Amino acid sequence: MDEDDALWHQLEALKDKEDCNCAGCLFVNTPDDESPMPKSESDDEQEDKEDEPPQLEHTQRKKAVLEGKELLPKVLKVLDTIHAEGLSLSLFLNALSWGDDQCTASDRVHYARTGLLLSEELPGILLCWYKPACNKNKGRRPAGACCMLKMFAVDCLDGILERQMEHLALHFTLLPSELSEIHLTEFNFKALIETIKGEALLVWSVMARFSHSNKQ
Repeated sequence: MDEDDALWHQLEALKDKEDCNCAGCLFVNTPDDESPMPKSESDDEQEDKEDEPPQLEHTQRKKAVLEGKELLPKVLKVLDTIHAEGLSLSLFLNALSWGDDQCTASDRVHYARTGLLLSEELPGILLCWYKPACNKNKGRRPAGACCMLKMFAVDCLDGILERQMEHLALHFTLLPSELSEIHLTEFNFKALIETIKGEALLVWSVMARFSHSNKQ
């Protein structure tokens, strides 16, 4: 049994406080109320470490083992396996991310997918997809997924802005009695600004960006 299988069987046997056996949702938690003594900073750091999903620790261990070793042979071996199974890299990632009913019901697939989505490497992966490094042999920078990721980002931001604007609408709705001259002249704009910053930071960032340039 290799390290991956041993770790998987170990994790599969664990249960969280909700008695959930889903490996992708396993968290090792230490309840705060079990310690009668005040917690030190080192205690907080230890709890933070224990609260991390096991996938992160697993990835870091493997990353340490791979330090200084050649990656290409391993990558080519994985690509060969994907090809031998009748998949392409995009089909494999699609199956891992969603796939069919069996894929979505698989705890092992869920575990692997969660490890990717929560990994420290994911932002760097997306950045490489957005702007791939230049190929030394070809000179030109690959097109990458720049346009696609821009459209995806716009869709995400559009949804966030819409939800935040709907949330802020409550603060901009005034009763007829609140439209008096005294009420309007005494309106606390600073408090409103702090409310927007606290409850709809993206909306505030857009408003601030359009109101002045970086130089201003």
